[in-house]
Amino acid sequence: MKDILATGLLFPEGPAILSDGTVLCSEQGASQITIAEGEGGKVYAKTGGSPNAAIVGANDIVYATQNGGAVGGWRSEKNVSPSIQKIDKDRNVEEICLSSSDGDLKAPNDLVFAKDGSLWFTDSGQAFDFEKMVEHSRIISLSKDREVKTILDTGPVYNNGITVDNEDNIWWAETVPLAMCKLVNGQRQEICILPENHFPDGFVAAKDGRLFIATTYGHNITIISPDGKIDGFIELDDEAIPTNCIFDGSDLIISDFGTGWEKNEKSGRIWRVSTDAEGHERYLGEIN
Repeated sequence: MKDILATGLLFPEGPAILSDGTVLCSEQGASQITIAEGEGGKVYAKTGGSPNAAIVGANDIVYATQNGGAVGGWRSEKNVSPSIQKIDKDRNVEEICLSSSDGDLKAPNDLVFAKDGSLWFTDSGQAFDFEKMVEHSRIISLSKDREVKTILDTGPVYNNGITVDNEDNIWWAETVPLAMCKLVNGQRQEICILPENHFPDGFVAAKDGRLFIATTYGHNITIISPDGKIDGFIELDDEAIPTNCIFDGSDLIISDFGTGWEKNEKSGRIWRVSTDAEGHERYLGEIN
């Protein structure tokens, strides 16, 4: 089964699911969190800038990575500080993290709650621009009491998606070298390099340990085993530029820029696709 839940979106990312089943996404080009429903979706909360990803924590509080206001050559009408934003059930937006232990946030990208309630996120270092990668990327952890620490500086690799697997390991994607990496004893361990043009963006883990990776110019979801071997592909269509995904039971909810994104066209879509897997438990943390 392949259904399209929403169309006409401008740079949709990070799908997220509220407790009542409502599907949200971070719509970067609209400077908002969007309810992924129908043509153009519906506004959930205005964030300003460009929210790069969103997740739902405890009590239906939404957390977003705010890159400040850039996607490729696009710039938001009103830039804001790169940050982690917290959106309560009344849809009030609060900046809860603006810097880490080694300096200001530059372009937060994706985020996930770990089992202990800490919020882990990637900071890509700069807006989406693979041709001139200069800024270093980081892996950062934010405790429930707002203590923040840079865990790793991974260099100018464009850290992108981040997730927790079925054994509670932290994984992240390095888009420029096409690398999938895991944190082992506090250090970076490269697990695999993906095929040409399969640029890894956001991704999610299944209960069986496989990772389902939104691979942008592969136009598909690339599936790898825990040891990094290719386990298959979920093909979308030739217009798809998948950017992130999340499990809803055995279905994948997938955000897709669409090929028109390079011309700032509202070609983005949110998909629901059946799989042979079941999603790994999502931890619902809360930052005080």
